[in-house]
Order: sequence, then structure tokens, then C-alpha cells
Amino acid sequence: MKKAMTDKTLITVLIFIVVAFLLGFIAIKIIDYITSTGDTEGCRLSVLAASQISAGGEIPVQINCPRKMISLYPEYYIIDSSKKKYTSEEYAENVKSVIAEEMKDCWYKMGEGNLIVLDDNAIVGNDKICFSCSHFEFQEPIPNTIIDMIQYLQQTKIPGSLSVNEQQTYYDYIESSNSSFIGIADKGFINTDKSYELLFLQQNIEGYPYQHVSSYLVLGPSENINQGFCDYTYS
Repeated sequence: MKKAMTDKTLITVLIFIVVAFLLGFIAIKIIDYITSTGDTEGCRLSVLAASQISAGGEIPVQINCPRKMISLYPEYYIIDSSKKKYTSEEYAENVKSVIAEEMKDCWYKMGEGNLIVLDDNAIVGNDKICFSCSHFEFQEPIPNTIIDMIQYLQQTKIPGSLSVNEQQTYYDYIESSNSSFIGIADKGFINTDKSYELLFLQQNIEGYPYQHVSSYLVLGPSENINQGFCDYTYS
């Protein structure tokens, strides 16, 4: 009788250990997912909240969207302090993939051009207001690497994603309406000898009874990205 009870207790303990292990494993995966998407979804929620307030014609409350600092090396890249692996053997392909994903992420976080997010016009105005999403630095760049970014955006479909339609190209996703646009300096070509800035730009032209809002993603060399693009850069 005692042996039977002992065996039963042992089986119960083993079952408990297995269940605890499985629950722990699932919890880790959930935490990893929340961590990986938290910045994006947290930013998107703060942008949604800010868009409700900006309807009053003032600079919105603090948007919780820290600018990403991205360093691209020949073998890997770093987002802030997190080291990432490339998916291709070709340097140029990896650069295009990283930048395209950041453009998609920025567009998604900032409301996909469907929200009035950045507006400093009380009654009438047409200021171009910018928000910096990402900064790109090329570390140890391969010499004479010039990358056709526009062509990549137009021809490449978005990989599987919970947030966007993966059947779209990056270009079609961002330029999904007559009031959303992509602007890349130097006719769409990236020179890895320079650093680059990715901006979300919104221009809200007001004047009763007319109102028109245009949203842009702007990518250009950091040294002069604000010149001619932005009247005000939000931070």
C-alpha cells in the first residue's frame, strides 16, 4: 500500500515538473514576443493618443517612440544595443532589407498616414512637421556600394507580419493613398559612405472649409535631412 502511494506521489511530482517546465517555456516565449513588439505597439498606441489631442491644433503630448540607432556592419547589424543577424549572404541585399523593414515599421507606428499626428497649426498653416524614426550608420562599409532603394521597395513583398498585409510590396504599403508618399534623396539611391536619417513627415494644410493632410516617409543623408524637408522636427 505504501509503495503504491509512493509511486503515485512520484508520478504526480513528475507531472507537476513537466507542466511547470512547459508553462515556463510558454511564458518565456510570450515575454520574448512582448519584448520584441512592445516598442512598436507602445509607440503606435502613443501616436493614436497624440492624434486625438493634436486635433486642437497644438503640438501633441509626448510620443513614446524613441529614435532607433542602427549600425550596419558587413556581417551583422545592431539596433540600439541589440545585435542582429542578416538573412542574406549579400551585403547590399542585407542593407536594403534592414532599411525597408525600418520604413515599414515607422509607417505602421505613425498610423500609416491615416492620423493627424504632427500638427502645430492653430487655425491656418501648412508647416511640414517631422518625427525622426531611425538613424543609420554604416560601419566598415564595402567601398563604392551604391544601393537602389526605390527599386527594392517597389519589387519586394513584405515578409509575413501580424501588422500588415504580406501580399503588398513595401512601396504599395506606404504609398497606399493619394496623400501618402516616399521621398528618398539622390533619386532613391543609398550611398553607404554616408549616414542616413528616416523621418516621418506630415503636412497639414488648413483653411476653412478646406483641409488636406499629406504624410511622407523621408530618407536622406543625416547632414542635411532637415534642410528643405522640415519646418519643425518633433522630439
